[in-house]
Amino acid sequence: MSDRPGHHSGGVGVFVSDRVSDRVECVEAADDASYLWLKLKDVVLGCPEVYFCVCYMPQKREFKKITPTPTCPYEHLQSDVLKYQGRGAQILLCGDFNARTAEEPDFLRMAELQPFLPNTLDDDDLPDDIPHRRNCDQGTPGSQNWGPVLLEFCQQANLLILNGSTPGDEYGQFTFQTEQGRSTIDYFIASAQCMTAVQSLRVLDEAGRYRSDHNPLFLHFACESLTHAPVPTPSTESGARMRYDVQRAEAYQVALASELQQHFIPLIQHELDVDLICSV
Repeated sequence: MSDRPGHHSGGVGVFVSDRVSDRVECVEAADDASYLWLKLKDVVLGCPEVYFCVCYMPQKREFKKITPTPTCPYEHLQSDVLKYQGRGAQILLCGDFNARTAEEPDFLRMAELQPFLPNTLDDDDLPDDIPHRRNCDQGTPGSQNWGPVLLEFCQQANLLILNGSTPGDEYGQFTFQTEQGRSTIDYFIASAQCMTAVQSLRVLDEAGRYRSDHNPLFLHFACESLTHAPVPTPSTESGARMRYDVQRAEAYQVALASELQQHFIPLIQHELDVDLICSV
C-alpha cells in the first residue's frame, strides 16, 4: 500500500493462540488489505456476538497517491461496523489508524444534545459519565492525517477510543516514534458496552525490540464463555500413564509405608510426635 521504491508497508496479519483458535473465525477482509474482521465465537461481552477488527489505515498522503479515485477508507470500515451493529454485536477495533486525535471528543455527550432531542433516549445512547480521554500527543488533528475523520467515525458509530481513558494507560502514551518525533496513532477502539469488560491497556516502550517504529499495545479484557473448553486428553508422549490395579493395592500400601518409614518420618521425628501424627 506504499508507492515508495524499495519500501513495503501496510496490510494486516493476525496470530491467534492455539488455546482459543477454535473460537476465532475470520469472516471478512478489505479488498485493499487495510483491515481484517474476526468473529469471537462463544464469547459474551454483554451481547451474543463480538466482532474484532485489525486495521492498518494508510497515511493520508500515500493513500491519495496510490488511489486514482480515492474513497475514504473509513467509509468502508464504518459500513461494516454498522452492518455488524445491526445484528446486535459489539465491536472492537485495533491497529495503526494514522490519525492524531489529541484530546478531542470521540463521542457526543447526550447532555449537550438534549435541547435538540426528544425526551426519550435509546438504549444505544452513550452515558454522560464516560471518563475524559487524555493524550500525551497534543498534535492538532488536521488535514494531513485521518484524525478528524476517525473522531467523526467514532461519534457516528458510538465507539470509544480506549487509549488515555483506561487503567494502565491513563495518560495516553505515545505509540509511534522516529527521529522526527513521537505521536499517538495506534489505538484500541470499542463499543461503549465493552467498557465494563476492559481490565487494562498498556503501551510498552519497546519498539526497538521488535525493529519497528510502533510500540506494542496490550489490551486485557474479561469475557464470559458460553461453552467450556474441552479438557485435553493426556498424551502418552508426555510420560507414563498411571492405571489403578485393584489386585496390586496391598503391594502399593506396603511400598508406601516403607517409603514413609525410610524417608519422611526421620525428617520430622526430631520436631514432631510421631505417635500423634499416626493418631491424627
